Amino acid sequence: MGCGSARPITVACAQIEVSDDTALACEKIADAMADAAGRGARLVVFPECALGGYYPNEWREGARAPCWEAIEAGLGCVQRLCRRHRVAAVVGALRRAGGRIYNSAFAVGRDGKVLAVYDKIHLTGMRSGRDDAGFFFRGRSLPVFRTDGIGAGMQICMDFRFPEPYRILRRKGASLVCQPTCVSGRSGLWKSGILQAHVVSRAAENEFFVALCNSAGPFQNMPSLIAGPDGDLLACAPLDEETVICAEVDPLRRPRMDILGSLADDLYALEWKGD
Repeated sequence: MGCGSARPITVACAQIEVSDDTALACEKIADAMADAAGRGARLVVFPECALGGYYPNEWREGARAPCWEAIEAGLGCVQRLCRRHRVAAVVGALRRAGGRIYNSAFAVGRDGKVLAVYDKIHLTGMRSGRDDAGFFFRGRSLPVFRTDGIGAGMQICMDFRFPEPYRILRRKGASLVCQPTCVSGRSGLWKSGILQAHVVSRAAENEFFVALCNSAGPFQNMPSLIAGPDGDLLACAPLDEETVICAEVDPLRRPRMDILGSLADDLYALEWKGD
């Protein structure tokens, strides 16, 4: 799993409240990054749409519009903070490209350079045309970037409902998946248990680490957490509280059971072909 020369690093999740006030978000990101760096973190994960906020239905209906200048300035702020603290970051933000808008995650290196951009693939509201699907275009690729010698992939929120991308990231060399998330609301409290179970399963079935960072706030549906290759919870944040959690990620750690060694890839290939 990962690169033989890679060493364990401390990874943090900064559970902050998401809003459309990008200047305030930058202040929270600065405080969280300083906190994480002070605890030895080399990579910090922030929530989905941490820069610019997450309001797809209101954007779609014209009640508000994303402030692209503020989002761009916020990303520049994150890049400067990465250079200052010598810490990499994965942060959620909207992205415009080719006349389309994407719900994206930016991986920024410790030198402040953007290492990779992931566009959310699994959008909510695909049948109704509302929510994510009413405003965003879905992504088409699964990039893997490297930081401190560790291969890392990205997923966003609802992606954790589907196991296939995680297996692809594993095969592309990822030892860690960073997952910005923004899931809250009284009507969705029923799904809290299954959402956390999905993240733990994604880690265990691929024998790697998943660092999921949710936004803080009332009726937060799941905690930010870091899961290990055995599906063990290495760190878990309290609900409805702005905080930073940390855990060690060791790319050479082996699970207690060789799950992938029993994977019946040959059978699946036949079934997918319809043979």
